Amino acid sequence: MTSPPVMLDLRGDLAFHAQQTRCYTDRHGNPAHVFGEGPQCQCGEWDRAAYEAHNIRRWNGGVLISEIAEFLGVPDAHIGWNNRGISDVATDEDATAGELAWLSERVVRDQPERIAESRASVLIVPLAADCPTTKAVLLRVPNPRLAFTRVVNQFFPAQDRDPVIGENVTVGPGTVLRNCVIGDNVEIGANCSIGLPGFGYTPDENGVPLRFPHRGQVIIGKGVAIGSNTCIHRGALSDTIIRPRA
Repeated sequence: MTSPPVMLDLRGDLAFHAQQTRCYTDRHGNPAHVFGEGPQCQCGEWDRAAYEAHNIRRWNGGVLISEIAEFLGVPDAHIGWNNRGISDVATDEDATAGELAWLSERVVRDQPERIAESRASVLIVPLAADCPTTKAVLLRVPNPRLAFTRVVNQFFPAQDRDPVIGENVTVGPGTVLRNCVIGDNVEIGANCSIGLPGFGYTPDENGVPLRFPHRGQVIIGKGVAIGSNTCIHRGALSDTIIRPRA
């Protein structure tokens, strides 16, 4: 597989590339672009800012925090060297490095410590939120839930997954299974719906409902019995879990 292009910046101390005055192909056959003092590379193919973003994406993967901030119209976000790639979303309590989460105005008001406690790389928070000790990039918006919904639907849309079914499982007629993991010796009645999205919606500025993302699964433990005409929705940001022998 061909590697992404490499950026050479002649303004720095890359003396070993100083003899290069135009864009070229390196000995591995990969295109390399040379920048002098101006905003364009020597062949005019790449703008410096866009190419820097390309290389950050190359090393970190995912969607850049700066892209998310621009999408939300948050130009004053203090990103700096923290402009890494975001690869997934989660709750503020479950998120880890490289993930995006959000906090409501109520949570920030009643439990402000959750900003500092979250391990997310970026948090969508209310306008008044502040936490000097957090390591996360804070994207301040008027409506965090709506902003988070739009970001996830734009950059991290939910994907359907085939069910994983254990041994000795019985499924009644008319039952639909998606996005679920079913343990051994489970009984599921007729006309059930398991693993489809729930009814979570977020109204936009005009009152139009936008579906809140449902990206989790349904985890059904061993020996569970589920009666007919039952709906078990997939979790929004975490899994819906039914413990064994429930």
